[in-house]
This record gives sequence, C-alpha cells and structure tokens, in this order.
Amino acid sequence: MISLDGCVLKSNFVMMKQTSTVCKVALSNLLVLLFSISLAAVSPAEEAIEKGLELAVMGKPLPENFFDGVDRDLLEKSSESDHRAQFLMAKVYEWGTSAETADVKKAEQLYTRSAESGYAPAQSSLGDLWSNHKALGKTDEDALVWHKKAAAQKFAWSYASLARIYGVGNRSVRQDKQAKDEWMQKALESDSPLAKGRVKAQLGYEYQYGSWKKDRDVKKAVELYNEAIELGASKGAEYLGHVYFYGAEGIKKNQKKARAVYLQGAEMGNRMCMSQYGDACLRGYGGPKAPKEAIKWYEKGANLGSSSSMLELSGIYLRGRLVPRNQEKALLWAQRAVDADYIRGYYQLGLYYQKGWAGLKKDLDKAIELYQKAAMYKNASGWVSYPPAVESLAMVYLGRDGYKRDASKALRWLNFSQSPACKYELGCLYRDGEAVETDLEKAFALFKDAAKRGNKKAMVEVANAYREGHGVDVDQAEAKQWQDRADQNRSGR
Repeated sequence: MISLDGCVLKSNFVMMKQTSTVCKVALSNLLVLLFSISLAAVSPAEEAIEKGLELAVMGKPLPENFFDGVDRDLLEKSSESDHRAQFLMAKVYEWGTSAETADVKKAEQLYTRSAESGYAPAQSSLGDLWSNHKALGKTDEDALVWHKKAAAQKFAWSYASLARIYGVGNRSVRQDKQAKDEWMQKALESDSPLAKGRVKAQLGYEYQYGSWKKDRDVKKAVELYNEAIELGASKGAEYLGHVYFYGAEGIKKNQKKARAVYLQGAEMGNRMCMSQYGDACLRGYGGPKAPKEAIKWYEKGANLGSSSSMLELSGIYLRGRLVPRNQEKALLWAQRAVDADYIRGYYQLGLYYQKGWAGLKKDLDKAIELYQKAAMYKNASGWVSYPPAVESLAMVYLGRDGYKRDASKALRWLNFSQSPACKYELGCLYRDGEAVETDLEKAFALFKDAAKRGNKKAMVEVANAYREGHGVDVDQAEAKQWQDRADQNRSGR
C-alpha cells in the first residue's frame, strides 16, 4: 500500500476504481513520474557510463565503441566538477579508445582532481599511472602516497599495487619483504577477485624465479598463474604465456600453448598479451601467420599504451606490405612510443630522422639526440642502454649518411658497444691511429673478435694481418682460411 496526499491506494484493481477523483489524479501523476525516472535510469548514455565506471574501477579497458552511446561533450562537462566523471575521462585519456588517442598528461590531471576529492579508485589509478609512465616525472615513492590513501579506504587493488612496489623495489623505494607480505595478505583476504588474482600472479613469479628465498618451483608458479587467470587477473596470463613461449625448468617450450594463453590474456585486456599475441600472428609462432589478426591486436594494445605494439604498427605502416603505406601513421606511432618514454621508441624515431623516413626531412643532429636518449636511458632501476642505439651513434659520428666524421666522438660509443660492426670499426681506429695511438695487436684482437661473430670486413682484415704479420705472427694457412671464409660470406654460401 502507498500513502499519497492523505489517500490510501491499494494495488487491488477493484479497490482502485473506488478511490476519489483526487486520488486518481495523484496516482496518474505518480505513474508518470515513475515512468520518467525509469526511462532516465536505463538511458543508453547512463548505462554506458555506469558500465564504463564498473570496468574502469576493475582496471578493465573501455570498449572501443564506448562513445557510440555516450555524449562525449556531456561527459567532458561533467568532469569539470564530478569526481566520477573525472575518473572515467582519465581512463579514456590513459588508455585511449577508437574515438580518442591516449594522453597520459591529461589523464594525470583528471586523476589528480578526482583523487584529491577522496575518490579511492582515482587515487589508486594515479599511483599506477605514475609507476607505469616515468615520463611524467614521478617515482614509485610518489605512487605510494596515493596507494596508501586508497588502501586506507579499503580499496583492494591498491593492496596489490603496494605489494608489487615493495616486492620489486627500485631506486626510489627499497624492497621490503615485511611490507610486501603484509599487503599481499590484505589483498588475499579482501573481497576483490582481481586483487587476489594479481597477488597470486606475483607469488607465481616469485616461485618461478626463486625470489625472496623461495625454492624455485615452476609447477607451483603455473598453478598460481592459472588461479590468477580464473580470478580475472590478466597478469597471470602474461606470465604463463611467457613460461610456454620460452620454456622453463621442467616445462618444455610450447609456442602453440603460449599463443592460446596470450590470446586469453589479450581478451582479458592485458596490453602485453595483445602485443605478444600480435607477434605470434604476424610471425607464425605456434600457429599460422595471420597478419590481419596481428594488426587488430597491435592496434588494441597500442591504444591501451603498449609501446611495443606502437612500434610494430609504425614499422608496418612504414613498409606498406601488409597495409597501404602510410607515412603519417608510421610517424604517429613512433612518436607515441617516444611520448611513452619507451627506450626503443627513441631509437626507432632516431632512425627515421637519420634516413629521412616516415615523411621526415633527414636531420642527423635530431637523430643523434634521440639515439643518445636510448643509449643512456634512466629507468626506475638505474641506467640501461639499447645496443642498436649505441651502434647507430658510433656509425653516424664515423660519417654515415653524410655526417661530418668525428672519430673522437665515435670512439666513446665504439668502446661502449659489443656489436661486431663496432668492434671492426674500433679495430680500424687502432690500425690507423685515428683518435687513438696506433696499436696493431689491439687492432688484430678486435678484428678477430668481430670476424668470429660473422663480420665480413673483419674476416678480410684478419686474413691480411696473418698474411702481412700486422699485430700477429705471419701464418699463411690462417690467412687463406680467413680469406676463404670472407669469400664464402660474400658469395652467400
């Protein structure tokens, strides 16, 4: 029974006919009101937004057609003041959709506004964003602040993120077993299947590699990875796919299984799995080549921020073999990888500037600038180097592609590189006394190192050294052997 304006209305139809005219009017108005509310509650836009929030809070990608049923302008306007709308738009900018390319700086701004209002999902997502995108200038130490705020509100995903940060450790946050274990336990005791799954995947990784004094147990790791997958954590699929793709102790390499697991992870929204499954389809790992399928998943992965997928797409559009050649898209995806602070992205864009590819005007100074970023790259763990960038730097300074030769600058990078080509060029400097004192013995040692690893020019130099006694005793038999090897390599035999 419902009381309205002093009248008692009963659901019984016979009794309703006996109500006063006033009550009939009141009932009519009530029905209209309820009908209007019900229409608003199930509008496509509201339904899409609620679904988007549900996915975003769980860390799942938004559907590619998200904006088909959502008024983009209305959502943008709502994000000016509503913390949930800010959070949802931040996800759009972080991951991108078919209607929007990713913009992590814009995502950071929106997450920050939502997080500062006290919204736990935004606090957790901001922490993850700072951990995953070092180009934003933040560290895991900064991320900890927001994860702890979210954890204080019992947002379980931050339990898992805190366990990861303390478990991995880096220059800003030291490894802390006690903290790691405490946050893992909180995640496992939470009501969040996703947080439980993410921690199980981390535990599996620890068992696989014997971390934290655990006995190495790959079978136990596989069990945990499968449990993680069942709980909806795609990280389990990523790790399990690697086990099958590369093989592990007690488990044979099985690229067919790896391909299937990568697909499973990709369908769960894991961008690394999208890239790996794209590789499998493009190169025929564990099944037939499927270029169209590869491109589809590379695009999905790239829109979710997979830098490796971005570079694969860039190369595909540059070459124009699988799709119509598109210089603009080739450049776009290479630049996106650089914007994501991806070490290989700096190298690939540098190569485009060096060669004048992807519609760019050749600019060797710009190429050098980008190569240097890849050659001396600072990540959370310290300084690392991308070997092809080191080699490219050395070759440009040696005069490749028209750059004014500067052997002194090349010397630094030649000494840094382990590539056969660089060993050969360094040998030439010692042979000729250019930028260094002449040292034929050192030159010979460098030539032989490069020759043993297949460098054809170095084979010729080794043959000449044995023939003429440059830096080594004369040995005509060795000279002939190395000359024959060089000739065989030249003829392609």
